[in-house]
Order: sequence, then C-alpha cells, then structure tokens
Amino acid sequence: MAYPVERIVPVNLILQAAGLQYANFVTWRSIATADMLAVGATFGVDTFKTYDDASEVAQDFATDSPVYYQAQYWFGSTPKPGASSFQVWMWDNDAVTGDTLIQTLDKAEDQAPWRFFIGLPQSTYGADELLSLDLAAWADANRHIIPLTFSSADNTDENIDTDIPSVLQSNGARFITQKFRSPSIVAIDERQLYAPTAEMAFFQRFNFDGIRTSVDPEFKPMLNVIGEDLRGSQYTALESKRLGFYTDIELKGERVTSRTKNSWTTSAFNETVDDVFSLEVLANRAQVDGFNYISRRKRGLRSPRDYEGLIATVEQVAHQAFINGTLGGPVTIEDPRTGEDVTLKYGYLMLSQGEDVTNLTEAQISAREYPPIQLIVVLARSARVAAISLTVE
Repeated sequence: MAYPVERIVPVNLILQAAGLQYANFVTWRSIATADMLAVGATFGVDTFKTYDDASEVAQDFATDSPVYYQAQYWFGSTPKPGASSFQVWMWDNDAVTGDTLIQTLDKAEDQAPWRFFIGLPQSTYGADELLSLDLAAWADANRHIIPLTFSSADNTDENIDTDIPSVLQSNGARFITQKFRSPSIVAIDERQLYAPTAEMAFFQRFNFDGIRTSVDPEFKPMLNVIGEDLRGSQYTALESKRLGFYTDIELKGERVTSRTKNSWTTSAFNETVDDVFSLEVLANRAQVDGFNYISRRKRGLRSPRDYEGLIATVEQVAHQAFINGTLGGPVTIEDPRTGEDVTLKYGYLMLSQGEDVTNLTEAQISAREYPPIQLIVVLARSARVAAISLTVE
C-alpha cells in the first residue's frame, strides 16, 4: 500500500454538541373538541396536529368552529406567523370518562411540543368563575399567556364588581389577559369572541436580536375585528377592570378603526401583555445562553474568571434587550448594595462579581453551584397617554 498521509498530517475531528436553542414565543395552541370537526374528519383525543395555514385547519374543523376562527385570526395577521406555529390539541371531554379542561391542558403541556399562547373555546369558561380562576392559576404555574374573552352587559357596568373579569382582576394572575366583546357584536359575528388571537399574533413583529423591535399591541389595528361603540361610562368600566377592547378612535369626524385598547394582563404588578411577553423572552435568552456557556466546556467552580464569563454572557443578553427596546434607560435607581442613587444607562444593573465565587457556601460547593447571578432590569414600557398643555401668551 502507499504511504498513508495520516502519518504525515494526522487530523483529529473534534465535534461539539449543539447547545440549547431559543424558544419560539409566537406560537399558539388551540384546545378543540370532537363536535368542532368538519364532516368526515377524524382527530384522535389526546393527540395534536400542527398547521401551516387556515385552509389546512378547515380540512379538519368546521368553518364555524372556535378553532377555525382562531386560525383565521392567527394566520390573517401581518406579518404572518411562521409555518407550523399553530397547534391543535384534541380534548377528551366525554362527560363520564373524559378529562377536565385543566387536565387536558396538563396533558398537552406534557405530550405536545411547547406553545406559548393558549386558545380555548369561549363557551367553556365565559360564565364559569371557578374555572376561570383555575385557568388563571394554571397559566401562572405553567407560564403561558391565555387570552380570555367575556361578553356580558355586567362587564361594562361601573357599579358591578362581582362579574368574572372583576374577580380575575382582583386575583392578580400575571399570564391572563382579558378582552371584552359586546353581546351585540357577537350576535352579528361569533368570530369576534376570538379576535384576541390576532392581538397575540402581533408579537410576531418582535425580533429579540433586532434594533428597537420590541412591540406593544396597544393602539394597533386588528384586521377583521369590529370596533366597539360604547358610552363613556362603559369605557371607564372596562378600563377599571383591565378588560381590553377594540374600538374606533375618533376626533372631529376623523377616525381610525379597530384599534387595540387597554391591553393589560390581570397582573398584580400592573403588567401589560407586552411586559409579560418581553420578560419571558428575556428570561429564556438568559437561561439558554447561560446553559450553553457552562455546558460547552469545563468551567471552574472557584474560578473568578470563569464566573465572570457567565456574568458577561448574561449582561450581553440584557444589553441586547436594551437595543431591541425591552429595557429602558438612562434611569436612576437606588443601588441596593450602597443605598446611593445610580444611573443605569442601558436599563440594567449587574450586582454579581467574579469574586463572589470566593465566598461559596459548603452547600454550593457540594452541589457545584455558582452563586446566583443578581441582575436588576428596568422595562422600557410604552407610553399610552400624552397630555398636551398649550400656553397662550
């Protein structure tokens, strides 16, 4: 045989395992029941399918079903959400042997690919206060945004604080966003109960790696959504109950149509939908980048330099969050370490330092745990009211 070149130039191929990938947060899961199926279609209970467009959904589900309405709004948004971002889970809701809604949500969470937004048949919770509270607890525990739509005259009455939206608002769940559709509009077009699907799809415009791409659906137009036409006291009631709505906005005969208004969650921390969405994306980025940093090669537990690398990784995520508009600055806060005011140019303050590894506890050493990274972030948030004072001299 000829002299092998490997003896002259040996080559060692070193493969590195791929790291974790970022989650796609602009993804939707509808919960369906067998009575929504199109004539002749089959769909096994406790199974799921993903779809690329509304026409595919129409092959399995009736065009007057909640699932199809949600698909219309989801895929009808601009820009259009990515392919296979719409998933349907078939609920085994047999009255005797089937599951509760919470049980089927748990099954889907365990067995189907992850989706961030959850869409439900409005008839299941719209008049059920206990189930609505259970859904709020489930949403917060599993960190999914669930839009709930209500359509009762009580919702627009300032004097009533016992309707379901009022109860949910006092409950303070972070991942529930409530929407109102007036009975008269629903009577004309039942699809309007599922208009919030289009609002959630709007977050497709957010690119974490972009520049000033952070979004807030407030004031944004919603296609194929009928605007509310209510009295002032009714709008006041919706605003006080943190019930989102869609309405035309008018000034002296000029108007813009079907704009999103009051896009809050029921959070006790006064969070809007974009606050919760943006924080979840930020947390996911920090987790993924942090895992990839410590998993790709050995990192010294007692090495300040290696721990500083992890700190720098998390800081880089925070800085990108400032660039895309999630975090805001300059802003002045009190430094919890010194009690003195400090100005955060980029909307975050890193409290951890490499030397923290020199003070590891015995428990941390035994568990091979770095000290928890302490990072303060300040959300940019978006302006929703602008008062103008004109002084005439």
